[in-house]
Amino acid sequence: MRLIDLVAPSSSPAWYLRSFRCGIVSVCDAEADELLNGARAATVPAQRYGLFTQAAQRMDDQQLFIALTAPIRWSLVSTQMQGFANNRFATHTLVGLRQRPDRDRGE
Repeated sequence: MRLIDLVAPSSSPAWYLRSFRCGIVSVCDAEADELLNGARAATVPAQRYGLFTQAAQRMDDQQLFIALTAPIRWSLVSTQMQGFANNRFATHTLVGLRQRPDRDRGE
């Protein structure tokens, strides 16, 4: 077993599904790999998504992944910080953030 604690860098299921390819892990499904190869070659988004869905279903059926917990996302941001917004990739740049003037200091 291997514990994976990473945030996907995109909204595509490809990142997650590639983690279970036969060239990467010993417990895998060769037919799911073929579906992923087909998805990579697909030029029609609906077809690509359909192949990803089929590959994910095969991996679920083979129990290649066991979810231990539900994903949790949280942020600790000062209430004085303006411009902060959660995002699905759990990365936050400092661009656009502004600290409010401190009223106690007369700013």
